[in-house]
Amino acid sequence: MKTVIGGNTKLTWQDEFPKVTDCTHCGKKARIALTSRETGRGKQVCDLHQNREDKKFWPHDCIAFSLYFCEKCAKPTVLANQA
Repeated sequence: MKTVIGGNTKLTWQDEFPKVTDCTHCGKKARIALTSRETGRGKQVCDLHQNREDKKFWPHDCIAFSLYFCEKCAKPTVLANQA
């Protein structure tokens, strides 16, 4: 997994991560703190748990995520995508 502190918006498997997003806790502005993307080598997040047919979701492939902190409440928000 490659991790970049300071947030690299292009460290993603799909569309570029935004520099700012809505806080999932209070709805105010959350700013990017770090991003991380699995490389496809070694053990992946998708290997940690079974993605079963009983409607319990688990990622099916390599993931990328971006962590944000809210300017107002300081709580974290995470955006993620899969390869």
